[in-house]
Order: sequence, then C-alpha cells, then structure tokens
Amino acid sequence: MDLPPSGHDPVLLQEVLEYLAPAEGKTIVDGTIGRAGHASVIAQRLGSAGLLIGLDVDPRNLEFAQARLVTAPCRVRLFHANFAELEDVLAEADIESVDGILADLGVSTNQLFEPQYGLSFAQGDASGHAP
Repeated sequence: MDLPPSGHDPVLLQEVLEYLAPAEGKTIVDGTIGRAGHASVIAQRLGSAGLLIGLDVDPRNLEFAQARLVTAPCRVRLFHANFAELEDVLAEADIESVDGILADLGVSTNQLFEPQYGLSFAQGDASGHAP
C-alpha cells in the first residue's frame, strides 16, 4: 500500500467541515493535528483573521504539519502537547475561548507504515526482522 503524499488522508472530512463550520475569523483547535489533513482544509476557511491551534504528541508529525501549513492564510500556532493538555495550551496561548475543537482520535496511517513507530504488522521491526 502506498502512503498518500500527506502520510494520512483525513477521515469524514466533509462531515467535519459541516459540523465544525470553520469560517473567516474563527478560532479552531485541532487537538490531534497529525499531518494536518483536516487542519489544512480548515485553515483555508479561517481566512486571514482566523486562528488555528494544533496539538500533537509526535514531534515529527508537528514538523510535517508546520511545513504543510506554512502557506495557510490564517495564523497557526502549534504545540507539542497531548489533547488532554488543551486547557494548559490555551492558557499558554492566552486564548479564553474557541469556536470549535476537533480530536481525530486513533492512529495515523504514517504511524502504521513507518517502522520506527513500531506499530506495523506488515513490516519487520526497526531492525528489519519480520514479526
């Protein structure tokens, strides 16, 4: 199976956009930004007055998300944090309220297919040994 260029296709994207309703000037939190699949589409809808706050515990995913969001029209603030730390992140960012929160819980495709994560059943372990 080939990975998509983003390393992860966002699931239920249209439903997320419908219910989250990102729009010009809003503040949206992606509590599990991963490789910015949802976030890159949300950012386009927030416009120049909007703010996207992204959290992830995986520093490599944050790096990927940062590169992917470099041309986002909205302000983007990324934090190396677990979604459970959202209250602390918002306090650190001096944000009192947000308009929406997305938490796409689960494992990202890239984590299943990159051996260094140790989650793949299809590949050997990091040393190349078969399971």
